[in-house]
Amino acid sequence: MNQEQIDADLLRMEAAFKIGASHHFEITLSEARAFEKGSYRTLFVKPKKRMARMLGVHREILALVTNFPEQQARVLGAAREWMARAPAARLEPHHLIIIHLDERGNAKLRDWGRELGITVIPILADRCPEDPRAFERMLADEIFQWDPFEVTGPVAHDAHFYGRKQEALQMAQRLQTGQILSLLGVRKVGKTSVLNRVVARCIEHHDCEIVMMDCSQDAVWAGTAAEILAAVRGAVVDARTSPRRYASVARAPGASGIASEAAALVAEVLKGNRPLMLFVDEVDYVTPSSPTAPHWKNEFNPLWRNLRAVYQETARQGRPFSIVVSGVSSKWFSAERIDGVENAALSFVPETFLGPLALAASVTMIRELGAQCGLTFDKDAAERISKACACMPFWVRRACSAVHKATELEGRPVSVTWERIETLVSDFVATEGAELSRVAISHLFSVFPELGPVCEAAIRTPPLATSPSRFERVIEKYGILAMEGGNYVVPPIVSSGFAAYQSDSKTGAANSGAPPKTETAEFSEWAEDLAVVGMRRNVMESKLRKVLLGLIRADVLAKKGGASAVVDRVRAGVPSERHRGLPTDPDQIADKLFWLELLQLADKEWALLGPLLGDRNDMLQHGKVVNERPDAHAKKFDAADLALWRRSLQWFEERLAKL
Repeated sequence: MNQEQIDADLLRMEAAFKIGASHHFEITLSEARAFEKGSYRTLFVKPKKRMARMLGVHREILALVTNFPEQQARVLGAAREWMARAPAARLEPHHLIIIHLDERGNAKLRDWGRELGITVIPILADRCPEDPRAFERMLADEIFQWDPFEVTGPVAHDAHFYGRKQEALQMAQRLQTGQILSLLGVRKVGKTSVLNRVVARCIEHHDCEIVMMDCSQDAVWAGTAAEILAAVRGAVVDARTSPRRYASVARAPGASGIASEAAALVAEVLKGNRPLMLFVDEVDYVTPSSPTAPHWKNEFNPLWRNLRAVYQETARQGRPFSIVVSGVSSKWFSAERIDGVENAALSFVPETFLGPLALAASVTMIRELGAQCGLTFDKDAAERISKACACMPFWVRRACSAVHKATELEGRPVSVTWERIETLVSDFVATEGAELSRVAISHLFSVFPELGPVCEAAIRTPPLATSPSRFERVIEKYGILAMEGGNYVVPPIVSSGFAAYQSDSKTGAANSGAPPKTETAEFSEWAEDLAVVGMRRNVMESKLRKVLLGLIRADVLAKKGGASAVVDRVRAGVPSERHRGLPTDPDQIADKLFWLELLQLADKEWALLGPLLGDRNDMLQHGKVVNERPDAHAKKFDAADLALWRRSLQWFEERLAKL
C-alpha cells in the first residue's frame, strides 16, 4: 500500500470516529504524524461535560488513528512520546484513544496500556457507531469492563503503587551507604512489590551494583551455605560487568569450604568501586523453618555468620555493602540461639515489618482505581472496605474487584456508598476473604508457630493491664490485630480467616499455607491465588446448579409435569451408567452431578440456559478450562494457566451475576 492510500485510509477512519464522537468530544487538533516508519493521524480531543465525568478526566485526551492490519506495541511507544512532547498539562497522561482496524487488537491494546499505567480505549473504526447513545455505550463497555483492582503478582508500575512510595525511595537512598534492612510481613502484604520498586529505583537513579537472590528458587534453597556464598560471588562479578549493573544468583557449579568461600566473597566485593546491594527475597526457604529443605536447620547459622563477617570486613575497608532481607517470619532473626549456638542473624538483621497500608493510602487506592472503571466510591465506603480488609492492599483490591464484578456496566459511572455494597462486602469477607486470610494466617503460623496460641488468646480474652508480650507486639506489627483504647481490634476478614484456620486445625486438615516438604516451591508461590479461585469456583458451580435446576423445574411445571419429570430431565442429560447413583429427590439430584455432567446437562438444556449464558461454544470451552483444576489434580501450572482459569471462571460469574 502506497503512502497516498495509507493517508486516505487514515482520513476515512478519522471521519468515522468524528461522526460518533461529535456529541461527546470537541476536536482541538488533527494532524498527520510518523513514528518508526509508521503513519498516524493524531487528534487532541476535549471531552464534553458528561463524557469528562464518565472518564474522570479534566484535560484533553490523545487519540491515535492507525491502519496497521495487526496492532503492535510500538503504537503505545508513539503515544507516550507525543504525550511527553505536548504542552505542559494539556493532555491526560493516563488515558489514550486508539482508532484501528485490527479485529483482535482491542485486548492487546488494553493489556499493553495496563502495563504502562495507561487506560487505553480501543475503537474499531469500521464498527464505530454514528448514533451518539450507541457511541457512548461502546465507550462505556470498553472503559469499564476492565478490572483495575485485579492483580496477580507484584505491582510493578508506579501508577499502581500506593502507600509505599516514600518508603521505597528512602530505602533506595539508605542502601547507598551500606545498610542492613529487612521487609517482614504476611504473604501478599506487598513485600516483593516494595523490593522490586527499590531495585528499579537503584538501577535508574543510583550508580551501584545489585545482586538479587530469590530463595524460593530450587537452585538456591537446595544449596548449602558455602554454595550460596559462592553463587553470590559469581553474581557480584556478573553485576559488575552487566550494562544495568544487575545480576541474579544462580546455583554455583561447586564450592569449597565455607571459610574459603567467605574470604573469596570479601575479596570480590572489595574489587568494586560502587555501592553493592544484596537483596534476599523469600528468605523463609533458607531458615530452620524451611518448608522444602530441612538441612537449613544446620546451614542457617553458618550462612549468616559468614555474611556478617563479609559485611563487617567490607565496612572496615570503606566499601559500601548493603543487605536487604524479605520474608514472612521474623522468628529466626530474633531468636537468641539456634540449637544452643548463638544466632548470627540476631541484631545483625533488624526486625522491621511491612504492615498494612495507612487508612488514607488505602482509601486513595480504592477511589483512584474505582474511577478507572466507573465506580465512584465515597470516602465512607472506601474507609469501611479498608477496615473490613485490615488495610491489606491485596485483600482490599480483591474486595473492590468483587464490587466491580457485581455492578452492571450500563449506567456507569455510578456512586458507590456503603449502604449499596455492605451486603456484598460482608459476603466477600465471609467467603473469598476468609480463604485469603486463612492462607496468610496459616502460613505465618507454620513458619512462626509461637504466634498461633498467642493470637488465639489475644482474640478470645481482653488484654491484661500489664505490658504486651513480645509475641503480642509482633502480631500487632504484622497487622493481624490492632490495639485501640486498651482492647484488641480484629478486622472482620482476619476474624473470618482465623475461624477457618481453627476449623481446619480441629478437623485435622492441613493448617499450613506453606507446601509440605514433598511439594515443590511452585505451589507455595500460587497458594493464595489457587485458594481464592477455588473458593470462587465452588460458589459459581453451586449457583449454576440452582439456576439450571430452577429453569428445568419451571419448564416442567409449565408443561403440567411433576417432580418425577424433573428427575427424568436431569437424568436424560447425563450418561445412563450414572442414573443408578442419582437420588430421586429433585431438590438433591443436581447437587450430585459432577462438573462435566453439569456441563452436559446445560448443553442439552441450552434452549433454557442459552438466553442467559449467550454462546454455546463459549460455555463448553470455558467449562473445560474451569475443569482444569491444578489444586485438585496436582498438575503443573504457571501464571498463564492461572490467568486462563480465572478468565473462564469470570465468564460464568458475570453471566450468573445478572440473575
